[in-house]
Amino acid sequence: MKYLQSFFLILSLGIVFFMTSCEENTPPTCSILSPSENTVFFHGDTIHLVVNAEDSDGIINIVRAYINNTLVDSTDQVPYELTIVAAEFDPGYHNLKATVMDDDLAESSQEIPVTIEGQYLSGTYHAEYDTLDSHGWKTSLDFTLSFDAMSEVDFDSYYMDGQRKSEDSIYNARMLSITGINPEIFTPMIESAIQNAVITPEFIEFDVVTGATHSSGEAIELTKALLTAARNRDTSPVFLPYTDDK
Repeated sequence: MKYLQSFFLILSLGIVFFMTSCEENTPPTCSILSPSENTVFFHGDTIHLVVNAEDSDGIINIVRAYINNTLVDSTDQVPYELTIVAAEFDPGYHNLKATVMDDDLAESSQEIPVTIEGQYLSGTYHAEYDTLDSHGWKTSLDFTLSFDAMSEVDFDSYYMDGQRKSEDSIYNARMLSITGINPEIFTPMIESAIQNAVITPEFIEFDVVTGATHSSGEAIELTKALLTAARNRDTSPVFLPYTDDK
């Protein structure tokens, strides 16, 4: 009888152990506290990722941070704060993900979209001189920046009545007969030079278009002014003082 009691005791303990071991593990919870969705970061920024992680039936083993599924940082220390250097990723739209693993290797995650800008703020930019020149023209420049890439360049001079110099047939015919080149010819060349210029924090002057030294100089000055504004994250129109000695 004594042995039979011991057998049933051992059997009961085994059943209890088996039932306990078969209980389903509850996965941990994971929520990103900071940053918020669609936050914009810049080239020199550090992204501070703060994660709330809890496990109701165990402990948190590790918290990891990913950009576009590339592991960038991890920690097992509370509070769960991770760091990401924005400059290590190309400008553009990215997915920031946090994953949490518990002591039973169960995982949970949360993913949010963020934007990483380059050296310059993406946007549409406009610059012009603040007065007409001595012949009644005013030069302006517009372009769009998207993650440090320039597009939609529009450079031209406008007469006081709004006429574009590159589309003024009388002016262009006279200039062509005198100099062999005119705004109709060189304006697209200047626009192409601006769009294809290498954009750096120390913007380097692009080549002057032969026969259009004055207009090229204006284009360089306006481009520099707008890139300075974009680097300062300011999309407001820029107005430069005009002098005839360019």
